[in-house]
Amino acid sequence: MKDIFDGMVLRRFLGPDGLRFLDAPLGELRLVFSLSADGFNPYQMKEAKHSVTSTAMYMVCLSLPPHLRYLPENMYLAGVIPGPTKPSTEQINHFL
Repeated sequence: MKDIFDGMVLRRFLGPDGLRFLDAPLGELRLVFSLSADGFNPYQMKEAKHSVTSTAMYMVCLSLPPHLRYLPENMYLAGVIPGPTKPSTEQINHFL
């Protein structure tokens, strides 16, 4: 499997009309997005005694060709969960 579209789950995913989601009717565009979260130290102090973490949430349009998906200009910063600590599951759910 080289691409997410090679997987069976996405190919079998049904839309609200009961048909395959990716088989859009003529004139309709259906896109597939991924949502990712990644924590980072905003102060870039790797050797600091105190650790500070913020978490960024990104969206990527998987419908773009693979070589274009992860270019910065094609990624969307959906939100930032401020630190100073790693967010709990409840905090992440609130932001989603």
